[in-house]
Amino acid sequence: MRIDELADAVGASVATANRFARALGFDGYPAFRGALVRGFEATLAPVERLRSAQESPASGDELLGASLEQAAVNLRLTRTDINGAAADAAVEAILAAPPRVRARSRLKRISGWADGAWSDALSQQCAIACVRWRPTHAARRLFSAGEGDLVIGIAFPRYVDDTIQLARRAASLGARVLALTDSVNSPLGQFADLTLCVRSERRLAATRTRRCWL
Repeated sequence: MRIDELADAVGASVATANRFARALGFDGYPAFRGALVRGFEATLAPVERLRSAQESPASGDELLGASLEQAAVNLRLTRTDINGAAADAAVEAILAAPPRVRARSRLKRISGWADGAWSDALSQQCAIACVRWRPTHAARRLFSAGEGDLVIGIAFPRYVDDTIQLARRAASLGARVLALTDSVNSPLGQFADLTLCVRSERRLAATRTRRCWL
């Protein structure tokens, strides 16, 4: 909405709407509206893509090909964009972390393939046992984290708050946080010690993950 439309919808003046935006830390209403738009892009984009797909039906072969091509593009862009120094630091942090039980939410999400791959790799390198817990149980385990521990959080749009809060709590207790996410400006990236940015665009769905490892 334009500022006058918002003011009319909530029964306030344009000046009040502008003061509200400034009270939130923005230069004015345009900056506030721009931030809102960016925040909703990841959620609304799959809806728009689905609408376009319904208007232009495709065959099963075309859908499969498009899905595989999107995966290939994500991998290629991730390999190009990923910071070599950050990757080295992430590997060193994993190898230096003490053997602990790795806690993760017991939920089936799109990140399941990554979950299994990391489980196998980490168990071989770090003697880490894997336990599947509900978020409340994972919270109790992660809340015992401290200095020397490494918490690995995975979160992509739409970001699940449980993962963010668990990782933030572990960080406040002195644990290092390694974030696998889509941007250093993501909720995890803003407080993580190490961040590996991974491309996660999908054609018809948002990549929602709920993972936090210790």
